[in-house]
Amino acid sequence: MKNKTAFTILTILVLSFLLYLSGGIFVHHGSAKNSESIAADIDLLTQMEAKTPTDFSSRKIENFSGDLTEEQEKIIAMKDDSFDNSEMTKWFEDVIILGDSIVEGGSAYEWLMPSNFSSKIGISVCTAEEQIDAAINASPSLLFMCFGVNDIENYGSQVDGFISDYREAITKIQGATPHTVIYVNAIFPPQDGVQDRLPFYGYLDEYNTELEALCQELGVTFIDSGFILRELPELYDADGIHPVSAFYPLWFNYLADMAGTMNRLKKLTYIQYIICGLLVIFILGILLSGHAKNVSFETVQQNIVSCEGINTLKKRNSP
Repeated sequence: MKNKTAFTILTILVLSFLLYLSGGIFVHHGSAKNSESIAADIDLLTQMEAKTPTDFSSRKIENFSGDLTEEQEKIIAMKDDSFDNSEMTKWFEDVIILGDSIVEGGSAYEWLMPSNFSSKIGISVCTAEEQIDAAINASPSLLFMCFGVNDIENYGSQVDGFISDYREAITKIQGATPHTVIYVNAIFPPQDGVQDRLPFYGYLDEYNTELEALCQELGVTFIDSGFILRELPELYDADGIHPVSAFYPLWFNYLADMAGTMNRLKKLTYIQYIICGLLVIFILGILLSGHAKNVSFETVQQNIVSCEGINTLKKRNSP
């Protein structure tokens, strides 16, 4: 009788543990930041990068052509979803996003942890030494680089200068932390009409074409996330350059999908639930069969410990 009572208590504990784990499957929806704080951040971002355009040619930006990929369509379909950063932070463990005010916006809106960002408003790839060094010191498994919103004005028609400085930044990171997998994000396009007042955006396609070629040369992955803003222009802030808060969960979902961190985490989670579920079925089967008295308390305890040990699988398989 004593052993059967012990088994009943242990079964309840295992079920409670399983329910605790299941909290990781569901994404709880909510707001990442209050509206007053968001408004302040938007004002700051807009003020810090308001610059007067210099004299450039009036070439037009090519409209986005071609069908969206299946992954991109999924991102666009999420536009009306609500998000919470608790799930996304799991995808970005040991990941850093390096860049300018576009990246800084993700930090300001608190969609990820502060440690996920090495960014500063107003910097270019050639003035980001401090941010690059910080990323190197962190030695992440994955690094996303996103420069260009200031560079395209600073370099203008001198695309080769931009590519040369970007090459220097990438090779510096590769040499200092060779295990880090690098992804380079394309320069985001402005909203329609912005080029009329900022004509240097006429060079955007040339910049991104050369940037993609550089990535192929250096063996890093080029990611064009510009489709999000092209397809959903309502995600632009008032300046037509910076995105609003709702853009970032879509962007981060896409980055995680392209890097595979989302799928890896889901796979490990499913393994957890399958093993723990089988353990619960095993214990319940013993109790219902009436043979619980023949199984020692130590045996069940060892089974529970093995279930809890599944959590270590996630750490061992981290990128």
